[in-house]
Amino acid sequence: MPLYNVGFVMEQALGHVTHTQNLQANVPNDHEIRAHWGLIPYEARGIASCIPFYNSNWTLRAGVRARRVVARIARETRLDALYFHTQVPAVLAGDWIRKIPSVVSLDATPLQYDQLGEGYQHDRGPDWMEKVKWRLNRDCYPAGRPGTACGPGAAPGGVGRVDPAGFDRRLRCAGGENPRHPPWRECP
Repeated sequence: MPLYNVGFVMEQALGHVTHTQNLQANVPNDHEIRAHWGLIPYEARGIASCIPFYNSNWTLRAGVRARRVVARIARETRLDALYFHTQVPAVLAGDWIRKIPSVVSLDATPLQYDQLGEGYQHDRGPDWMEKVKWRLNRDCYPAGRPGTACGPGAAPGGVGRVDPAGFDRRLRCAGGENPRHPPWRECP
């Protein structure tokens, strides 16, 4: 039985903490995966809280922290795969994503987050900053396999997988559809 070293780089803000806890509870049940956890805290504490722009920009903070985490894990073990949750810590990791097979998991696109931002106390930044963030997000996805993303700006004809919350892939793969959840859908 193969053993895969997978780095889990997990955003620790809002409901992403619960997603991390669910994965930490369930990944050990897969005996083919050796998980290496990199938790990316939201808070800017200590000296980080005093650095202008870094202390107020979650994308920058998460990206820098994720790069450090992946570098540390890669020094400790040969990684077979990376799993980023969400795109926020992944946006500055394009070089790692090109080197190591990676999944970027997200619950909302940056555009959707901007549209729903008021409920999350999220404001759009100045236009120049939003353009930089847009480019970083755009460049993060092509660093992986082309055409694997779906949604606004994805490659036409690309195929993506959408797993509804609570969807147990093993039930579908083990012989039929899971009656509680729709099957995976392919993105147009």
